[in-house]
Amino acid sequence: MRCDRCGAETIVLDTRITSVNTIRRRRQCGGCGFRFTTHESTVNQAKLLEQRRAALRSFRTRMTPEERKAFDKRNHLRRSARAEAKKTGEPVQAIYERWGVQ
Repeated sequence: MRCDRCGAETIVLDTRITSVNTIRRRRQCGGCGFRFTTHESTVNQAKLLEQRRAALRSFRTRMTPEERKAFDKRNHLRRSARAEAKKTGEPVQAIYERWGVQ
């Protein structure tokens, strides 16, 4: 996993099972020393994805056309930023800042 601040590789300092289907990992960046926690799910990813899609469909049906257009534009920019980060290795947050995305 890469650091959100500098993009360097991180190491796992501590791993704990926090609840059913959840793993908590404490990580530290090898470059800048930044520490952060990740929570990882061990649940079937396909099931989680379907639940997320169902929730999003429900959410979108309550939006006005203007809200839907803004939502889609924001998501498109986020996907594009993640794709560029993957190609260049630059942190996603830096790309957001450069593009003016919040």
